[in-house]
Amino acid sequence: MTIHPPINFTQIELAPGHKRGLTLTSPFIAESGCWGFSDEYSKTIKMDLLGSMITNPISAYPRHPSRGVQIREVNPGIALHTGLPNPGIRKALLKFGKKWSNFSCPIIVHLAVENPDEVNECIYQLEEQDNVIGIELGLQHHDDPNHASAIVSNAAKWSLPIIVKIPFDNPETFAQLAQDSGAHAITVTAPARITLPHKNSWFEGRLYGANTFGIILTLVRKLSMTIKLPIIAAGDVQNNDQAKTLLEAGAKAVQLGSIVWIKPSKVNSILQSWQH
Repeated sequence: MTIHPPINFTQIELAPGHKRGLTLTSPFIAESGCWGFSDEYSKTIKMDLLGSMITNPISAYPRHPSRGVQIREVNPGIALHTGLPNPGIRKALLKFGKKWSNFSCPIIVHLAVENPDEVNECIYQLEEQDNVIGIELGLQHHDDPNHASAIVSNAAKWSLPIIVKIPFDNPETFAQLAQDSGAHAITVTAPARITLPHKNSWFEGRLYGANTFGIILTLVRKLSMTIKLPIIAAGDVQNNDQAKTLLEAGAKAVQLGSIVWIKPSKVNSILQSWQH
């Protein structure tokens, strides 16, 4: 069944009042951590139908893949621990900057930073990058609130709009923190973290593909009544019905995540069905 978008979905503004704005022409966004850094899925996905693509996390300095076990099956999904490997902001711009400039949809860069100085180091280099329209910051559930607030506040001083991807644990506290610290939108939420037994040790990773839709829907409904910021829903959406429900519940846009790994043809179907 084809679900048609509301008639006013020709443009979505995720940073109302911001001098640059954060305007999308589709409610669908490629989720950080699932789609790569630039054009990894361009041969299979109609990227021009996305409202935006959020890059894999990029840090101030290079990070290497985690050692040991990186993936575990969890019915009905996977738990993934990568260590957020990336070349660091300077080399990322050298490697991906030209592709971002000519990309078929706008780019939002996801930053994995540990302190306000790293925020400055990264955003300073991104300010003039063509076709980069915003920054998504990932917060950790164990972050000290004052420290997290300082990171968001520092990011908001720059000219690019700031989205805060709040952790699965304690989302209401971090959503309020993001709003109070000057963020322009929030992503609800980062994938849940889980712990599994592994031999004589433990494996920790983020959960993808599991049925978290109901939990995210509950949070979107609750936060839309208490938080003034635009909400981007991220909860392993698998079909049009789920996307439409999240938008009706108060989300302004929806991130598509692990579905791109297992059903790329389904992604094209979802994106095309929302075109006029």
